[in-house]
Amino acid sequence: MTDDESGPEQFTETNMNPGLKGRTLPEAFSTDEYKIMLVANKFQTGFDQPLLVAMYVDKKLSGVSAVQTLSRLNRIAVGKDQTFVLDFVNEPDEILASFQPYFREAALEGVSDPNVVHDLQAKLDAAQIYLESEVDGLAKSYVLEEGNNALSGWVAPAKSRFNTRYNAAVAAEDKTSQDELDLFRKDLGSFIRAYDFLSQIFDFADADLEKRSIYYKHLLPVLRVNDAKVALDLSGVALAKYALKDKGQAQLQLTGEDAGLKPPTEVGTGQAKDPVLSTWEEIIQQANLPFEGEEMDAVAHFVEGVRRELVKNDTLQKQAQNNSRSHFGSSPDLAQAITDAVANSMDSHYNLSLQALGDKTKMAALLKMLSELVYEELQL
Repeated sequence: MTDDESGPEQFTETNMNPGLKGRTLPEAFSTDEYKIMLVANKFQTGFDQPLLVAMYVDKKLSGVSAVQTLSRLNRIAVGKDQTFVLDFVNEPDEILASFQPYFREAALEGVSDPNVVHDLQAKLDAAQIYLESEVDGLAKSYVLEEGNNALSGWVAPAKSRFNTRYNAAVAAEDKTSQDELDLFRKDLGSFIRAYDFLSQIFDFADADLEKRSIYYKHLLPVLRVNDAKVALDLSGVALAKYALKDKGQAQLQLTGEDAGLKPPTEVGTGQAKDPVLSTWEEIIQQANLPFEGEEMDAVAHFVEGVRRELVKNDTLQKQAQNNSRSHFGSSPDLAQAITDAVANSMDSHYNLSLQALGDKTKMAALLKMLSELVYEELQL
């Protein structure tokens, strides 16, 4: 940012906040030194600071931007019992209209019962799909950031037990057992959603619930019925789209009794590689992205898809133009945008997306690589 009236030097977060002492603004703001933050675009959305209690708005807000901005106050903290917004610009009806679409179906018909998570825990434990030691082991590996291999190892026994029981139920045509196992999977999701919601309201003060929440979030994605030997009913499947790929042309001619099929020799049998993906493969290898069990071409497609989403992000475009490389790389908006882009890739790159979302090391490596490349591209 520059201001001709204040001098020729460019204004940055660092020189405008000399007391940071090497810390980022979110880190400094969480201490007692800072009480007020002046925000433009970078911290307007995606800034998760539970200590925020008041907001003074002096810019037009509408739609999802209004919801995300004002929701910065919706975090619980010790001693925080109210929030306050003073808006100098927007009309109340406009803000209400922005929030209304998100609340049409959000009416609560009753009082939330915190005991529902305890009931679900007891029900899931009784199924004997996992062991207490496996829950404890994964929670410890998660906290110590031991990586995706360690986390996968702790859920592998439960996955094996689930598939063994499911296969046996199918073989025996035991519909009751199949329904019980299907319900187990649904109950895992119910626990995750209930605990994530209720823990924002109630202080459970129960380490077992927290450890199970972490364990279930890693177990649920691997309990896919198609991993077991189950007959699939494809009668309701409809072809939605298909892709055609040109693999070149060849003339196959028979001449005489000993004639055979002659492969093309002048142009070779290999296919030309996409230059963009070839470049990505080189970059990925240099960055040592720690993805496992996938071909480099698949990783290149995955990373290229994430990059395309990032460069189209209006917030990132503005931040790249108005911040240094290092500040852009530490932007919480960039981290959130990468997380969203990876999540959006689940349909086409399930294993890669799951590895990235489940392993902080992989996500950090992806963030470091893409922050440099996206910053350079958005500077053009």
